[in-house]
Amino acid sequence: MTSASDQSLFSLSSDSKYPSGVFAHSRGLVPYAYDPDTDCVPEEDDYLHEPDLKDKNEGTSVWSGRGWLNIGALVLLILSLLALFICYPVVSHYQMEARNRQLVGSNTNVNGPGGFPEPADFKMPSLVDTETPDDVKTRTGWDGEEYVLVFSDEFNTDGRSFYPGDDPYWEAVDLWYWATRDLEWYDPEQITTRDGSLRIKMENKESHGLQYKSGMLQSWNKFCFSSGYFEVSVTFPGPNSNTQGYVRFSALMSLRVPDHTM
Repeated sequence: MTSASDQSLFSLSSDSKYPSGVFAHSRGLVPYAYDPDTDCVPEEDDYLHEPDLKDKNEGTSVWSGRGWLNIGALVLLILSLLALFICYPVVSHYQMEARNRQLVGSNTNVNGPGGFPEPADFKMPSLVDTETPDDVKTRTGWDGEEYVLVFSDEFNTDGRSFYPGDDPYWEAVDLWYWATRDLEWYDPEQITTRDGSLRIKMENKESHGLQYKSGMLQSWNKFCFSSGYFEVSVTFPGPNSNTQGYVRFSALMSLRVPDHTM
């Protein structure tokens, strides 16, 4: 092929379908010589777009060696899963049954009829203190409805401990209450019971870098109530005119920490 100035741009050789020579443009289609004799070669997927051609695999049986191999692998997988999750537990149960019966029969600490004896000093705490007077276990509210006492604590037992885990309904914290920037550190040892009262001691004693030391007793995550009356008998220290201390008894929502502090 030549240009208007009779300069050859590219030429086709007899043994190649691709041109050779210098192209005038760096972009565009590359000239291609189509030869039906060499380009029309049968391909494996010609049957997909040539209706006259048939799939070379047509007529082959599905029960070939490869098909049987696939089915066998699936059956083996299913049987393995059944053996692992059904057969193995059942067989293990019957193999260990005699041993388990022997161990249970000789173990007196099993929690069942005639099993572990209950300690003589064990006493399951009640939500309503057994020393609460009967005349306060019911009352008529301001709304005219009858209310029944569901929790009470008289604190009549001397020397109770409120460290974490020592009491089922109360817990004394060991922290600084940063939310209100308190001047004291709250320590469980500052809270005890004596002479039928809960006593929280605050003293001018350095603790954890703070000048004062006191106690905070709370019931968060111990017991909650959704409605009703909440009554308490509290004696605060000092005369009524004393407003310097931070003394509080409060009931807060369950998403906050209800604190009873001194």
